[in-house]
Amino acid sequence: MRLVFSRKLLLFMALACFSVTGCGTTGTSNTPRTATEMLLLSNAVDEAVGQIDLSYIAGKEVYFDTQYLEGVVDKGYVIGTLRQHLLASGVHLIEAKDKANYILEVRSGGIGTDSSSVLVGVPQMTIPQVMPIPGIPSSIPEIPLAKRGKQTGLAKLAMFVFHRESGQIVWQSGIQQFSSTAKDAWVFGMGPFRSGTIQRGTALAGNVLPLTDFQWEEAETSSRVKFTEAFAWSDPGKPGRNGKGKSAIETVAVTKTPPAGGVIPASATLPAAAVPPAATPAPAVPAPAVPAAGAPATTPGAPQLLPASIPAAPALILPTVGVFRGPGN
Repeated sequence: MRLVFSRKLLLFMALACFSVTGCGTTGTSNTPRTATEMLLLSNAVDEAVGQIDLSYIAGKEVYFDTQYLEGVVDKGYVIGTLRQHLLASGVHLIEAKDKANYILEVRSGGIGTDSSSVLVGVPQMTIPQVMPIPGIPSSIPEIPLAKRGKQTGLAKLAMFVFHRESGQIVWQSGIQQFSSTAKDAWVFGMGPFRSGTIQRGTALAGNVLPLTDFQWEEAETSSRVKFTEAFAWSDPGKPGRNGKGKSAIETVAVTKTPPAGGVIPASATLPAAAVPPAATPAPAVPAPAVPAAGAPATTPGAPQLLPASIPAAPALILPTVGVFRGPGN
């Protein structure tokens, strides 16, 4: 009786599970522009701006004129990136044009995207029919054995600076151009395998494949601060020890006792004005007096005792040196 009841209960539960159905939906939406397009353009702008060396105008008071960027795609991002690069390079931006000593103008030769694709297989085509026949499709879908698509974002920028009062040009950046890429590949219908400059390695279905992201390990080739990397400067509004803004270089005194081994650390550098005093020459040792008559003669090669009147060598005095301290120390 118990076995029959258990079978009936299991049958009832199975029927209940199959009869109860449900579904779930998630609302999604897409922006007018794809994320790939925006990343391609912003990456191209970042790299093109990063190639400009602004060391010549560092420290100068400059007015940034952006009137020639009208109509450029992503104008706000281009201007913001250029302003950040100028400030990070030490350029003093002046908001009033008539108060600046120099005028900087920027222009763009093109900011946009292109795309191309290569297919090995059967492309999608339409079958011409005199009259529609039921059951026969009017088109053949694409049958790719191998397919490759490429989308490219390009940015071309140029800048120059001239003296406001005389109108004389003093500096130009030259043409800076960079292109970023997004590549998709399909093999026997499997894909897309995505790679390019806007992501790490090669990804399949949004996941980065192992052992494909070695290209992102870049060696450091320059000590110049890149505006695309995180960095912090000393805050001029933060008071220092003397009540003023912090200075990157401070003068400190080296301890009287040198470190073990008598070697001064490499971080201690002598300032230009501080030169070690010249070593005082040792006083001449007087010639030994000729022994008087009756005095014992000295044996050749025996050690001679110097007179007690010879002064000792002067003690070494270490000068005050300057130690470079980074911002915040």
